[in-house]
Amino acid sequence: MNVYGSNSREVTTEVLQKVLEAIAKVNRRAAKIGVPEFVVTVSAPWFKEIKIEGHALSTKVEMVTVTIIGDPVKLPGGWDLEGSIDFEDGLVLLNGRPGGLQIPERFRHATPSCDHCGLDRRRHSVVLFANPQGQWRQVGHSCIKDYFSTSPERALWAASAYSSIFEDIDSMSGGPRGALYLDPVEVLAVTSRIVDKLGFLSKGKADEIAMNSDRGAVPTSGYVSTYLFGHSKEASDFRSEIGDVTPADTEKALAIVAWARGYFSEDDASDYVRNVALVIGREAFHERRLGLVVSVISAYRRENERQAEKARRVNAHVGTVGERREFVAKYLSCNSFETQFGVMFIGSFDSAEGTLVYKGGSPFWSSDLKQGDEIKFVGTVKEHGEYKGWAQTYVSRCVVGGKVPAPKKAKRIERELEAA
Repeated sequence: MNVYGSNSREVTTEVLQKVLEAIAKVNRRAAKIGVPEFVVTVSAPWFKEIKIEGHALSTKVEMVTVTIIGDPVKLPGGWDLEGSIDFEDGLVLLNGRPGGLQIPERFRHATPSCDHCGLDRRRHSVVLFANPQGQWRQVGHSCIKDYFSTSPERALWAASAYSSIFEDIDSMSGGPRGALYLDPVEVLAVTSRIVDKLGFLSKGKADEIAMNSDRGAVPTSGYVSTYLFGHSKEASDFRSEIGDVTPADTEKALAIVAWARGYFSEDDASDYVRNVALVIGREAFHERRLGLVVSVISAYRRENERQAEKARRVNAHVGTVGERREFVAKYLSCNSFETQFGVMFIGSFDSAEGTLVYKGGSPFWSSDLKQGDEIKFVGTVKEHGEYKGWAQTYVSRCVVGGKVPAPKKAKRIERELEAA
């Protein structure tokens, strides 16, 4: 709030540049007529919470505090220009010098009189002066030259500038709302509630559905935006259908934000990971990053599923080296890299007995196999190893749907493995 007598104003970062340009314009005029220029300081950005009608939660606007100091115009006799009084429609408006003396309260009931000529007549404004002895004078414009034996131009311009510069700033502040910033916890609480009701759908998947079918698809970020900012009857009905955010939703959101701030790194090579780390690490984020923040809940759920799956997996070696046998496992992943002998493929599988790893010049499984699909194959246990504390069984010569050899062939297979 801008109170009477303050030489500071809170403005959004969106209009800060316009404010500085307005002050610079005033200062150029001040330099021309020999009046001290205004000195301006700008605080570090901070967030101010606001409530917008129709929005489901409070939003934040990035603000700065602009402080303006105007050095007094020095006049003969030790008098300093300290401001002016405007008389408008029966109102008495006091305009103090930015950073100057507090205008005495008695002037709040002033009449359009002049302390020099003593005439109380119709005036739109008078100028206020003070001296080091604490004396104050209100002087009409026509008397300034006689009273101070100097050109009134500087004093009159400075007196008007003191008020007009803040009027300009206040009009800018009361204009566009500026960029809205949202609390990640509040947004993810809404997201969590929507996902619990409707499931999660990424924008990419929604676009794919729309492209390959006649029906449209709304991504989760679209639903969140409708819930937060929608003004239509459909938006109101949607909010009623989803319901209000509960303490449980907020607790879940707090856990997601805490996890994300520790999981994502600004130094990561992935632009997505870096962007999430930069955005989620702030107290509030710009509304245009809504989709990015909403996507964090999907990453959080995937990580929880990975951890749960990992907890279910068995950390043990499978079979004995040289044994050729049948395996039933779930497909996990496949990576490939170039070697001097060609491309090497590494496939990972999770069985009820432990992790299986295949290394070879070509995959033995179908290219249609997806993560989590179950596969049954016959292979030979080549060796037992370990990776990051996790037991791995390396298999070779794998065939989908193959047959386990008869026991009499075991010795020959062992010899082949040793030769390999």
